[in-house]
Amino acid sequence: PSVGQPARLEHGARVTRGAFSPDGKTVATGTSAGRLHLWNLPDNSLRHAFPAQSGAVLHLRYDNSGNRFLTFGIEGTVRFWDAATGEARGRPLPHPTAIYSAVFSADDRRLLTAGTDGNARLWDIATGELVLPELPHGAPLRGALFDPAGARIVTHGQSSEVRSWSVATGRPAGDPLPHGAWVEHVEFSADGRWLVTTGQDPRVRLWDAATGKSAGTPLQHQNAVFMATFSPD
Repeated sequence: PSVGQPARLEHGARVTRGAFSPDGKTVATGTSAGRLHLWNLPDNSLRHAFPAQSGAVLHLRYDNSGNRFLTFGIEGTVRFWDAATGEARGRPLPHPTAIYSAVFSADDRRLLTAGTDGNARLWDIATGELVLPELPHGAPLRGALFDPAGARIVTHGQSSEVRSWSVATGRPAGDPLPHGAWVEHVEFSADGRWLVTTGQDPRVRLWDAATGKSAGTPLQHQNAVFMATFSPD
C-alpha cells in the first residue's frame, strides 16, 4: 500500500503486541486470545498463525539475530519461538509472579527479566537456568536493562531509586540513583557514558553512568514523564 493507505492485518481478536524482525521482512503480532501471527512484508501475507499461550500476549521481542523471538503473558512464563517457522524453541522460563520486561543480551545467549515480585533475573537461555542469584530491587519492577558494554544491569520500578548490579558477580555496583519518584523508564546513551531516568514526577534526570552523580539540572515538565531517549550522537 502507498503512504496514507495502511495495510489491514486481520486477527479476529484484539492485537496486544507487535514487533518487526531486525531485517524488516516480517512483523510478528500477538493477540488478547494468546495467538501469534507472522506476516510477510511487504505483501502482508500471513505466513503462520498459532496458539502461544492461554492468555493475552503482553510482550513480544525479537533477539538481535532475528532468528527467534520471545513472548510472555500475565502468568509470567517466557517462551521462545523460531522466527521462520513459528515453532517453539528452547525451554520456557517460568517466574513466580508476572514479569514486566525481558531483554536479550548482545550475544543472545542470556535473557534479563524484571519481575513484579521485585526481582530481576539473568537466565542462560540454552539451559533455562539462572546465571546469577535473583537481584532484589526491593519493589515491583518496571524494567531491567544491560549497559552498552554488558557489564552492568540496571533495575527500576515502583520505588524512587535506580539500582545497578555487576553482571560478573550479581552484587550492587555503586550506590542507588535517587530519582525521587517511581521510575518508569531508564536508558543509557549509546556510548554508555550517560543515563537518563523518568518517572511519575515532572522531572527528567541525567546521570553520569560511571560515577552515579547527577549531571546538570533536571529537565522540568508539567506532568509525569514516561519516556526519554538519546539522539544517535
